[in-house]
Amino acid sequence: MDFGACAMNTRSTVQRLTGVSLALLVWVSFAQAQTPRLVQQRATSEFATVSFDTNSLAQIYSGSPCPVLATTEPAGLAVEILYEGQTNAPTDAGYYEVIATVTESNWTGGATNYLSIDRAPQTVLFGLPDTILATSTVPLSAVSSSGQIPTIGVISGPGVIQGQTLFFTNQGECVVAACVNGNENGRDACTLATVKVSLATADITLY
Repeated sequence: MDFGACAMNTRSTVQRLTGVSLALLVWVSFAQAQTPRLVQQRATSEFATVSFDTNSLAQIYSGSPCPVLATTEPAGLAVEILYEGQTNAPTDAGYYEVIATVTESNWTGGATNYLSIDRAPQTVLFGLPDTILATSTVPLSAVSSSGQIPTIGVISGPGVIQGQTLFFTNQGECVVAACVNGNENGRDACTLATVKVSLATADITLY
């Protein structure tokens, strides 16, 4: 048996294995050194602040959507705004949670606030003559901005309403109100009108 040849083969095998192990060690060390760097690059993003426009957070019902305005610092970044989780701005009166989130690439940030939509004031068009004789009558009519039919009633004075006509029972000031009830989007509203009622005079001829 040639022990010298065996020894040479053994040394050669050890050298090859040592070379492979050294190359593997170098590759692992390189991968370990690079991996954190790659992870850090993927996770890097800038933080932006988001602010809501105060006026747009308090609005009055108008029949149209009531969007909230938001700005970013730095300015001009893309922002998504959700209203109670929905992308469409609400229309009806109420109280809504608003969440703004920066969607610009490589940027993060957001803010939360609340949108208040108040019920709209209503108006009632209604009037009476300034003065009138007690023997006269007044046809009554009134209209409201919401389209509701106002209820007309005598508040005080010598007036009586029958159907849609105002009669008088004596002289004095008669106060009449035309009112509409509020609803989910409109407030109560009333308009008062006053008419001064005088007694009719008659000419008397004595013979």
